[in-house]
Amino acid sequence: MSVDDLFDSIDTGILEHKQSKKVSRVVDEDTVTERLHKMFGEKVPVKVVGCLTDHIKKCSPSAVGAVYKGTIWLQNNAEDFSDYHEAFHYVFKYLMPKSLRNVILRGAKHKLKELYGEDFAENASERRLEEAGAELCRLYFQKKSNIPSDQRRPFDFIRDLNTLYKEVGSVRLQILYMIMNSGLLRFAKFRTDPAMDTEPSMRIQVRNANF
Repeated sequence: MSVDDLFDSIDTGILEHKQSKKVSRVVDEDTVTERLHKMFGEKVPVKVVGCLTDHIKKCSPSAVGAVYKGTIWLQNNAEDFSDYHEAFHYVFKYLMPKSLRNVILRGAKHKLKELYGEDFAENASERRLEEAGAELCRLYFQKKSNIPSDQRRPFDFIRDLNTLYKEVGSVRLQILYMIMNSGLLRFAKFRTDPAMDTEPSMRIQVRNANF
């Protein structure tokens, strides 16, 4: 069985975990809209809805988030910080040149190799590596939100960077996430026309992800 066959058979996107029936904290529409507009500017449409398949017919019934035709979609029962997962897809799909995409995918492959071994990582498709980068993005910002920001000294900042690096396992990915957090992408130009989208990038909600 190939890696993709394994992933598809459990229908969880990238990890061997059962879909969560209950999430302790879900997305808040005002919060995710504020965070995404800070990252990309108000020109990026953000939609929080009851059921994704009512709006995007190509979505899996298990999906709780999607990026499709330039809009970031979240289902209202999605786990908090799912907006960062979709933000990664938005950057990857529309704002990155192809050469940089390959660099970022290598970063995701490095983390998968660390977790599951070289054969596992080498056989993962581009789609699966993108999904790994997106889920690492969510976990990076979730972890970052738990680090107190008041009265930091220089070594605290370095310590925090090291903590976040251990979470991500790739300098390439950490630099990208820091750029996303800076708000500079508000000034980025589209490298790919969102109107040309043929398939949504989706998130299948999992819990206790081993990232």
